[in-house]
Amino acid sequence: MADKKTYVFYILNILRKYTDDDTYITKGKICAHLKNDYGIVLNRKTVSSCIDLLMNLDNQEISFEIEHDVKHKNRYHLINRVFDLSQIYYLIDAVFSSKTIDSAQTNELIDRLFYFYPKLKEKLYLKNTIKHNTNRGKNYSDVFYNISIVNEAIDKKKKIRFKYFNDYSDKEQQEKEYIANPFFTYTSNGVYFAVLGFGKEKLYHYKLYMMKDLEMINENAQEFNELSISNNFNLTDYIKEHYYAFSGDVIVATIKMSGKESFVKNAVCEWFGEDIEIKLCDDGYIFSCKAVKEFIICWVLQYAKHATLLTPSSVVEEIKEIILSMSERYNLNE
Repeated sequence: MADKKTYVFYILNILRKYTDDDTYITKGKICAHLKNDYGIVLNRKTVSSCIDLLMNLDNQEISFEIEHDVKHKNRYHLINRVFDLSQIYYLIDAVFSSKTIDSAQTNELIDRLFYFYPKLKEKLYLKNTIKHNTNRGKNYSDVFYNISIVNEAIDKKKKIRFKYFNDYSDKEQQEKEYIANPFFTYTSNGVYFAVLGFGKEKLYHYKLYMMKDLEMINENAQEFNELSISNNFNLTDYIKEHYYAFSGDVIVATIKMSGKESFVKNAVCEWFGEDIEIKLCDDGYIFSCKAVKEFIICWVLQYAKHATLLTPSSVVEEIKEIILSMSERYNLNE
């Protein structure tokens, strides 16, 4: 026969599973779930005693806040959880926004998040959201394994060996093998990247879901401080400067944004951070930023209706050539 500690655990699990901020449960229903879910028969007095024990645990690390609503049928619900409801929604949205896991992996992660708020799964609008967001055809079954291997290699300071290709790569690319020094991983625009080194000069970005036959090898990796860029290296700044994981030289660009509507300034802050210095000019804003050249070009073209690159002049010329090529493709010179 189970002891009182076991009863307490089962009752806590029932409160976690069947209650939320809007849903309460009575002692009678707790007794019914104990019988149906665990085959245990308890009277209401014992249930009440177990709940009192949970509510009065004298432990700052292990404590449970349970609301006892005496006015309405002597009902209860669990208040404090590992995550609050807004955090669960945030984590669910983060899973949906990932571009490196497939439908099955998405559903598995969401189901694990539902453990903390099981009643969310009953909400129709959330079911519709899941159905809409998991309609992905790609199979990225290796991505979690790759994340694990790369981070293990980073921790143990070992090199990794892998192939790198997708469904559209030619046979030569699919057979090419890489041996690299792993330094760190991060996400950008919903894609998981490994940042690797092959020498002492540059860092390279590889999408984890495209890494095949990945393994850690018994060969010591290069120390990060051996790289030429390691002096005064700041990981946060590096990631900010390498939007979309573009590799290449970082430049300082000055950009003018025409128009004083709020969304124009908001676009700058959303991409480059709230702390960026934006100066007001006659017909808009001017700001300077540091980022990889290829990203600057893409960003200016993306906001071409408002953005004009002022410096550096060499990149201005590159954008002019791109615009000229576009005008020819769209027959604007006829």
